[in-house]
Amino acid sequence: MAVNKFKKIEVLGFQSIQEEVLNTLQKLGKVQIVNTQENLPPTTTELMEQREIDTKEVDIKLQQISYIINFIKKFEKKQGFIESLRQAPEIITFEKLNKIAECFDLSATYHQCQELESQFNTVHSEETKVQTEIKFWQPWSSLGINIKDLKDTTYCTIVAGTVEAEIEEAFVQQMEEAVPEIDINVTSHQKNLSYVLLICLNTNKEKLWDILKHHEFQEIKFQGKEGTPEEILTHLKSRLQSLKNQATTLQQKGQGLLTKKEQGQALYDHYSNLQHKKKISSHLGYTRQTFSMLGWLRAKDEKRVQDGLRKFTEIDIAIKDPENDETPPVAITNSKIVSPFELVTKLYGLPHYKELDPTPLLAPFFFLFFGVCLTDAGYGIILSLGCFLSLHYFYLKEGPKKLMQLLFLCGISTFFCGVFTGSWFGDIINYLPSSMGFLKNIKNSLILLDPIKDPITFLIFALILGFIQVWFGVFVQMYKDLQAKEMQDAFLSRLPWLVLLPGIILLMLVKGNILHGALWAGVAKWSSLLSSGTLLLFEGRSHKNIFGRLGTGMLALYGIVGYYADMLSYCRLLALGLATAVIANVVNQMAFLTVKIPYVGIPAMAAILIGGHIFNLAINLLGSFVHTSRLQFIEFFTKFFEGGGKAFNPFAIQTKYVHIEEK
Repeated sequence: MAVNKFKKIEVLGFQSIQEEVLNTLQKLGKVQIVNTQENLPPTTTELMEQREIDTKEVDIKLQQISYIINFIKKFEKKQGFIESLRQAPEIITFEKLNKIAECFDLSATYHQCQELESQFNTVHSEETKVQTEIKFWQPWSSLGINIKDLKDTTYCTIVAGTVEAEIEEAFVQQMEEAVPEIDINVTSHQKNLSYVLLICLNTNKEKLWDILKHHEFQEIKFQGKEGTPEEILTHLKSRLQSLKNQATTLQQKGQGLLTKKEQGQALYDHYSNLQHKKKISSHLGYTRQTFSMLGWLRAKDEKRVQDGLRKFTEIDIAIKDPENDETPPVAITNSKIVSPFELVTKLYGLPHYKELDPTPLLAPFFFLFFGVCLTDAGYGIILSLGCFLSLHYFYLKEGPKKLMQLLFLCGISTFFCGVFTGSWFGDIINYLPSSMGFLKNIKNSLILLDPIKDPITFLIFALILGFIQVWFGVFVQMYKDLQAKEMQDAFLSRLPWLVLLPGIILLMLVKGNILHGALWAGVAKWSSLLSSGTLLLFEGRSHKNIFGRLGTGMLALYGIVGYYADMLSYCRLLALGLATAVIANVVNQMAFLTVKIPYVGIPAMAAILIGGHIFNLAINLLGSFVHTSRLQFIEFFTKFFEGGGKAFNPFAIQTKYVHIEEK
């Protein structure tokens, strides 16, 4: 139950050393600084100056560095997905980082990138323009006429354009029949269009245009060029090649900037932390010559913070326990085996400062329930092995790393649940040749419960697990009441439920002739009567009126429906466990039906087995995580967990690209 204890720290010192104090605290990363102006007494705040910290200069530099980094990245060789996962951030010291900040010519590099990008854009724009012109002239390349001569004369009309290729034959035939002495030149066919040049006498101009309009002829005009289309194309292609050469030269210049990428990334983190520090500075309180700071630190970090600030002789430090009306932030710490399950707790919300950390309580249940939902030894091996390799060969940040650790543990649970239910990639062992029958014997000897053959027993098992967790949730709330010295709540509101819930189960077993004997009957009867009577009489103890007390007691007793409804929610363990096994068996059956197909049988079988089991694992992995989490959040946490804590967010070095170390 590891909610960390916190202490409040107050620092008062001269402004001349404020920068150094903040630098030290940022490197330590152990103190969450709160807004001093909002937390000082009114009499004190009257002495304080309102001071705004200008971050404009740093903001501009960060924008420039971001631009430089993103521009340089365009010239990098693209990494594969696996390679990118394996790339850890560069480790750099504060000394080297400060040296980069001093030596890196940010302004010159920024303008160099801007100029290079401008040249790239100009070349690219010109390339696009030339390619468009080439595309325009390509269909006319066989036309051996100077473009400047393609214009109407005193006696002739010249028209160029396109018609649909499918009507070309009818178009040409109609033109030849209706327009005497017309010259028709079809130069090319492209994209269902026929490119046509028509020359006729001016006396036939009206007939020509009537036919052109009828066939939806699209006229094309040649303007501003000289020479044959082939000569124009030759010039354009030469121009395009020249532009490509320019682009190659610019690309080489851009690749030359790659040497500045790592420095730029380090510089980004430097200014990012400087920006963070300036924003934190605005949370401090100021007089004309002094500054004051308020913050929170974990009790276990008190000595380290004091040692770090001891070198400053011109400050006064006070570290004390929080007042009753103060609400410190929340940080939870658990053992290495339990800490991955903090991910589940944080999905719901952190406990408040004086509450138990529910992570160690939910961990064994989540571990077991996940395995029961997935219930396949083969899937468990793949899940744990995949997570193990990811943790050892990939660089993962804190969140993904904890998820991999959690799924690794859940894979172990899935493996054992699969062993005890006889599921190894479904029933694939049953399809092995008779020479490997010993594997089937080993598998069968380890089976404790087969959910497909005996789903009722599996359902009962799921309900028993549900009863245990719900009952344990009530027990945890009773423990919290005892810790808070709320004895009446503990013994008159929680203890009766702890007796009543199993008492009713015993009563049902006795009435169903599953348990025999006067002892069981007596225990079931009196435990149920005494506990329900206690709830009836004392659950409404805050009411002075006897009828109000009894009414509240009766309403509380109706809560038994809610408790057993919560237990029924654990039927989903059966549903998900069966779903995994049944889908796996269907995949196997479909795959092995294809074996006897000539030529493609074995490849088809392999494809179905691999694809089907990957799909089954993926979909049921998601379902197992979601529904196991739901059981914790709705059926378990609601019995004792309040939540609402605000996460501890210490003032620390935060990096995006590099990892900064003291030495």
